Amino acid sequence: MANGSGGGTFVFSPSSAYLSTMRAHGYALSPRQQMTAATLDITTAFVDGIAAAGFAHLSFEKLVSFRALGIDETYIRSIRSTFGGSIDAEKMLSLKALGIDSPYIKRVQAHGFSNLTVDQIISLKALNVI
Repeated sequence: MANGSGGGTFVFSPSSAYLSTMRAHGYALSPRQQMTAATLDITTAFVDGIAAAGFAHLSFEKLVSFRALGIDETYIRSIRSTFGGSIDAEKMLSLKALGIDSPYIKRVQAHGFSNLTVDQIISLKALNVI
């Protein structure tokens, strides 16, 4: 390393325990997916948390998207408790990508919009309303 630049080599050795646990969760990961999981820190605890929050059978690609956007068990539970009801994975991704969190939803509701659908909240945020 010098002047903010560097180089090197590494060897990726996947954990057989991790692969076994992921397989038990329904994920038969290719070598490329294993590397992606390691890079993004998609741990078995993360997968368990997402499953406990209601997303037990996401595709690996959706797991990657959830992790990359920071959607975890806490966020899912917060959104569901604030908004109520069931929210599918695609809508959860849209909410997080737009920065919609429980405080935003509460602000919208405080302005008299208490019965909005998820799609309506997404539209309001996308249009910078409230």
